[in-house]
Amino acid sequence: MMTRIRVTFWSLVVATILTAGVLTRALEAPPSTAVGATVAISGLAAALAGGLAVRIAVVVARHRDDGTRGSLPSRERGRRRPSAADARHALESPTSTAPTS
Repeated sequence: MMTRIRVTFWSLVVATILTAGVLTRALEAPPSTAVGATVAISGLAAALAGGLAVRIAVVVARHRDDGTRGSLPSRERGRRRPSAADARHALESPTSTAPTS
């Protein structure tokens, strides 16, 4: 059984290949407005699908290097990234509560 990540990755790879084929055929056709629109749309779709597939591959590879397998660990799901305000607050708050003499 394939996981959701694998299905999404391979779906994007197939979409990239198909849109690249459409783009190639459109580039071989005689120039017209319809061909221009086809080139623009298929080129954009191929770039987006390929970019998302690469992004998934990078994230999966990074997590495999960490020793985790499958999807993101549950502790990382839904976690927001620290903002600049969080960083300032961390710098302003005391790190130690030990009394000073």
